[in-house]
Formats: sequence, C-alpha cells, structure tokens
Amino acid sequence: MGNGQSRRKFLENATKSLGLVGISPVMSNFIVQTLSSQVFAAGTTNTSGSDKIYIFFALPGGPPRWFFDLPLTPNGNTTKYTDAFSHSGVATHVGMAGTGDPQATYKPWRDPKSGYWLPPVWGSNPSGGSFTNCLANAAFIRGVDFEINNHDLGRLRNQSPIIGGYSIAGLLAEKTFNAFPAASSGSVTSAFKATKPMSPVGLNYTVNTTTNPISSTMRYFSGKAPVENLAVSQALSEFDRYADKNNFIQKSLTESKERSDALVQQGVKTFTDKWQPTYDKYLLKVREAMSLTNTSAFMDTKPITPPPMKNGNPDMRTRRADGTFMGDLSDYRNIVNDQTTVSNLAATFATVEILITMGLTQVVTADLGAISNLIFSNAGGKFNLANDQHFIGTLVSTIATTFMYRAMINCTEELVLTLKEKGLFDKTIIQFGAEFNRTAKADGSGSDHGFKGCSVLLISGMIKKTLVLGNVKQDESSTYKGHWGMAAPHPIAGNDYPLRLNDVCKTICGMLGLRNVSNNGEYILQNNGSQWEAFTGTKGEAKNV
Repeated sequence: MGNGQSRRKFLENATKSLGLVGISPVMSNFIVQTLSSQVFAAGTTNTSGSDKIYIFFALPGGPPRWFFDLPLTPNGNTTKYTDAFSHSGVATHVGMAGTGDPQATYKPWRDPKSGYWLPPVWGSNPSGGSFTNCLANAAFIRGVDFEINNHDLGRLRNQSPIIGGYSIAGLLAEKTFNAFPAASSGSVTSAFKATKPMSPVGLNYTVNTTTNPISSTMRYFSGKAPVENLAVSQALSEFDRYADKNNFIQKSLTESKERSDALVQQGVKTFTDKWQPTYDKYLLKVREAMSLTNTSAFMDTKPITPPPMKNGNPDMRTRRADGTFMGDLSDYRNIVNDQTTVSNLAATFATVEILITMGLTQVVTADLGAISNLIFSNAGGKFNLANDQHFIGTLVSTIATTFMYRAMINCTEELVLTLKEKGLFDKTIIQFGAEFNRTAKADGSGSDHGFKGCSVLLISGMIKKTLVLGNVKQDESSTYKGHWGMAAPHPIAGNDYPLRLNDVCKTICGMLGLRNVSNNGEYILQNNGSQWEAFTGTKGEAKNV
C-alpha cells in the first residue's frame, strides 16, 4: 500500500470500526497512540536490519581533554616529555610543593595492562584500582584537527562531518526497526539526518515524583496525551509495514484495540518501573565519583592549601570564573562534597541503559552536562564550573574537571558492564566527542579553544584492547607554548596532514556497517574479521613529534 493512501485507509477503518467517524484530530491521535502499542510490542525486538548499537555523548563547551581522553605522553614516562610542558597550564595533578605553595603538574598514570601512560583519572576508580571495563575496549584517538573553531559546528561535525550532511546516527537509525529509530537530547540532536524522513525521539530529563525520562518517552505508546506531528508520522509509517504484514484491515479493529490496551498496561508499566532502580544506581555512581576515595592519582592525599596572594592580588590559578576567585577554602580537596554532581548525568545514563537494553532503540545521542555545586569557601559557598574554561585557573580546573570526568567514566563503566551482561557490548560503539580541546595559557589563568588538537574516545566490544593513536606536537606560540595536544601529521593521512574528523567518522561508519558520512577520509582502525584494531607499522603510531 502507498504511504498516504494506506494511512488514510487505516484511520478511516479505525474510526469506522470504533464507531467514531468524524472524530477530532486529538481523538484520532489518541487512537493512533493506543493502537501503536502493537508496533511497540513487536518493536522491542529488532528482528531485521542492523544489530549494531551506537551511543554518542557530546561534551558541550569544549572542556580540556588532557584530563580525560588525551594521553600526552602515552609511550613515555612521568619525565620523558618534561621539557615540552613549559608552563603550569597543562596539568593532571595538584599537590603541595616544598614551599607550601600548591602546584599543578603534568603527571600521567601508567595502565599496568596496556603499558600506556594515560590521564590519571583512569586509575581513580572509586571502588579501587582502574576502570577496567572501559579501558579493556578503549581507543584513544588524539591529534585530530577539527579544522573549524566553532562551538556548534565542532560538536555537530562529530556526527555529521559535512555540514548539513547525513549523520552517523541517522544512517544507522534507518537500518534498524525498533520502536524508536533513535533517541536524542540536547544540541547534538540537530546533527541528526538520514536519507529517509525520520527524526529521533526527544528525551526530557525532568525527574520528580510524577515524571521521569522513561515515563515521558513511553507516553508515545500510552495515549495519555496527543503526540507531536513527528511522532504521528512515525507511527503511521510503522503501521504501513504492520498492516501489510498482518492484513490488518481485515481484522477486527475493536479486538485489536483491546489487545493494545492490555499491552499498554503491561508493556509501558514494565519500562517505567525500571526507571527508579536504574536511576538510583547511576546516582550512586555519581556520588561515588565525588568522594575522596582513591584520588591520589590526580591530587595529594594531604590537605591542599590555597596559594598566597601575589602583590595583594589573588593567584590567577584560583580563578573560577571571569573576575571571580576561590574563597577561603582551606583544603582544595574539599571542592567536592555529597551535593556535587554533573547536570543530568545519572538521568542520561539511566535513560540510555533502559532504552538500549530493553530494545526500544539502538541509537542514542546526548549532551552531557557540566559539574555543579562545587565548594569555594569554608562556609560552604557553591559555584558551577563552565566547560568553556576561558577563565578557569589551572588549580581549580585540574581538580574539578577531573572529578567531572571521573563521574562520567564511573557511569560509563557501569553501562559497559550492563551491556556485557546483556550480550550487547560486542556490537556497541560508545563515542565521546566535543567541540574542540583547549589551549592552556602559560600563566595558568585559563584556556582558549584548541580546535587544532582534539581527541575522540571510542569504547566498543569491537575493540579488544586499549589503543592510543594519533600524533601531537608542541605549539610554538608564546601564549600556549608547549604540549596541549596540537595535531601533527600522521602516516594514515600520508604524512601530509593530521588525523581529521573525516577519518574518525569513516572509521565509525565502517565499524557500524554504514556508508561513509564524509566524502573522503581514511580508516584509523582496521578490521581483521573478528575485531577492529590498530594498523601495524607507522600507521598505528602515537608519537610526540
């Protein structure tokens, strides 16, 4: 049946069999929603199409990446590249110097399994040890030139490297047949584009006693409120396939509605009932990360006292915003407490876990929030830390941003473990991308946009061991002199250019079995049939040049 005619016939027959000819559009929407639970029941198990799962987490604002997925000395040791770090702006550890003045220094952590020297957050699992579930299947891709210095475009090009072109999420969504083709939240949603007319279901992270992201999403099936035009269109396109397969018009529509009502009561309740325990689990993961347990990799275990005033002025390294500095907090380790969180982090991960593990969708893209409710004074004064850290001093940034990433990794560790238990991880890619890295200022007073030296983190069951790829070099400019991750030419790009987003996106598309969303690019990883791994020889290198 043709789409337009079959939809009209469907609604016409639906209203006739229910004795509701001439009903209002609102009531028509109600009927569509109620009957769509039949599609929902079948859609929770994808019986055809791609079995791949894609989760993309965006980091709006462009926080510094050397705390997270940008290993600056992966093949060295704690002193090999000391001369390259000519200022205190690039640091991963805060401790007290012999003079009683706190110092931020670059101090990587050595992963005992892979042998790589990584940002120390990876060795700070609140449960002890390192984040082994993530590290065992992680590819740290550094030295990526994003080419464009723009917040929005930089963020969206992780998904759609050709501005306005097809996105990774869009191409995979049209190859799956779940209840939702995709789900998305935040600004990254606008990158979504498929070859067919479809859009992701929007996620609302409001959490209170009456609603949560899953109950809000499942209203699409419950008939409790009129759906938006997009959802109606999506439901009707699904009905076309359902009607063709099941000879729907010849059946008793009233009988179908009764079965639909039963599915609504059982199915929707099943999903919404999962919300609270899953949300509580991730809330605990965030709270664990904001504790002082196992933090010695990135800060001293003894009190870190404030630096003295300089010529009557606050130390620029203690800036927490433009013109605003830390207060009288006597121990900078106490910058976090049990109220410190990352905006919507627990809600985001709980939603992703339920949507993916329950088969509602295989494609989720989401913005992750910034860290909030940090402490700046002994009286408990609170502040939020911006990800766009132009005016964030290195003492504040190193400690607070590491705690933010620690919470993200702790939640990811739990998500990966759940996906492994469900047998889904081997076909999943989790990607972390941002707008750019940052160029740290030599005086430790803040940082600017570092779009010429970005990084991408892939965590996937298709990657079987820890990988670090991509070349970086020193920035020779006086303001940013030293290593902050500036991209250097790489053999994959013929030694003429650094790695670029085209290469990253082509690699992800290959892993997901999709057409390339960029017009060019090279594979950063190779497929040996059972896994994706680094190239041998110089193409697999990660050098400081």
